[in-house]
Amino acid sequence: MTDAEKPPGDASSPAPAPSPAPAAATPPAEAPADGEGPPPPLGTAEEVREAWSHFRGGQTVACPRDGKPLALAVDASAGVYRFVCTQCGVASVWFESGVDGIRVRGASPASRGE
Repeated sequence: MTDAEKPPGDASSPAPAPSPAPAAATPPAEAPADGEGPPPPLGTAEEVREAWSHFRGGQTVACPRDGKPLALAVDASAGVYRFVCTQCGVASVWFESGVDGIRVRGASPASRGE
């Protein structure tokens, strides 16, 4: 009798391969207290300036964490921008772009109640 002719569940049938275990989720990193640890990705003026330059030149800007594309978020009421990863959600600091260049604003003015 061939394997195709054996009834399902036949003890002589090879057991199916076990399913791989799901990947463990990585817990989010805790935010360091003020002045502790490195700045977040795209958290310095120089990093934002470089990303903005690439973006304005028509290039795709990659997320520093997972390499996926960054999108540009706009807060038009405050006149600020930030880059946000399309996959993992990591975001840059808020910044302004003007004739004098990039000016980092930090947290969203709306989130501070301004």
